[in-house]
Amino acid sequence: PIDIPNDASFTSLHAANKVALYGPVWIALTAIPHVLGMGNFLATVFTFKMFILLWYVLLCFLIWNASGKKTFALAFFALNPLVTLSTLVDGHNDVVMMALALTSFLYLKRRQFIVGLILLIASIFIKGATVFLVPIVIWRLFHPEMSWQRVWYWASVAMYAMFFLSPLREEIYAWYFIWPLTFLALIEKSTILQAASYGFSFGLMLRIVPFFYTRSWSGMTPLVKKIVTFVPPIISTLIYGKTTRR
Repeated sequence: PIDIPNDASFTSLHAANKVALYGPVWIALTAIPHVLGMGNFLATVFTFKMFILLWYVLLCFLIWNASGKKTFALAFFALNPLVTLSTLVDGHNDVVMMALALTSFLYLKRRQFIVGLILLIASIFIKGATVFLVPIVIWRLFHPEMSWQRVWYWASVAMYAMFFLSPLREEIYAWYFIWPLTFLALIEKSTILQAASYGFSFGLMLRIVPFFYTRSWSGMTPLVKKIVTFVPPIISTLIYGKTTRR
């Protein structure tokens, strides 16, 4: 983008020196809000926000439908402050990737395998994280007796794994936790994964706080970010372990 002269919109972008941060499917989808913005910067920002909002609503509907229309499953995801802030305020595209991934599972559940696989590939070409769901899909195809509750559980584990591996690329970002939350919402019985998610949902939102206080990404900031990220889920997991033993 920095090589395109006389375009004021690029002055507001982060990583404007990179060719592309996301996959080709996301780049293709962004043509919709871009065209609707009609070249006006503020209008384009608004259309992008509305575009993400529609995907958020779609993902919430898919979770509600996949859970058997359970209110708790919907509330677990839709009312999670991390999800609402990362999606409706910051406008991150993780809900798009996860909506396509969950839709692919629902088509596979209906035994519409080709459509399901196409949607999963589309999801992977949004951001790449859902590539960890491929082994689960393959396993389910060859083991149709596997219950969908187990599918949701292992999908959560897979997305947790990708979430923890994200520092290999750059660092853990709060909105990455939308990945496991999507499938955690569908698990009917309380698990340690869900217990940890409460702590992560709280702690991850605090990662930016030390920067606000110090105005620096160095010094004590990296350590404080790690503390606020991992201490809350440890506490929530310990509370879960204590209550389940009663």
